[in-house]
Amino acid sequence: MKNNIFKAVMLGIGLMAFESCVQDMECERFKEGTFKVSYDSFSNQESKIIRKEDIQTEFDSLGNKTNLSVNWIGNCSYYLSYVSGDRKLGKKELEILSKPDAMLVEFINIKSDTLEFKTIIPYLNQRFEKFGKMIKVED
Repeated sequence: MKNNIFKAVMLGIGLMAFESCVQDMECERFKEGTFKVSYDSFSNQESKIIRKEDIQTEFDSLGNKTNLSVNWIGNCSYYLSYVSGDRKLGKKELEILSKPDAMLVEFINIKSDTLEFKTIIPYLNQRFEKFGKMIKVED
């Protein structure tokens, strides 16, 4: 009886480890490429992201361009920091968004070419979170 419980526990641990590895392998597919992005907290506006190595370029629905530095901290998470862009930022906003760990992006779920993610932005002792979907359209 104890042996069967031990086997069941070990099988469960093995399956969780396997699932984690599969998820990490899937995350690799989203490190570079061209993506369509939509956020749950905004209307039906979509953005376009082009990510290559440590640079991410975003184009909002109005065509405004923003360049961000990417610092991968794991297979499924990275920090973004503001480098340059078309929109004028205020001094405080620029100071906060230019920090190396200004925005944390965490992958939540991957299904085919669609990635669900969460972005965390700390600001004045608060923490803002926004959720979105990223669809890979090109490698």
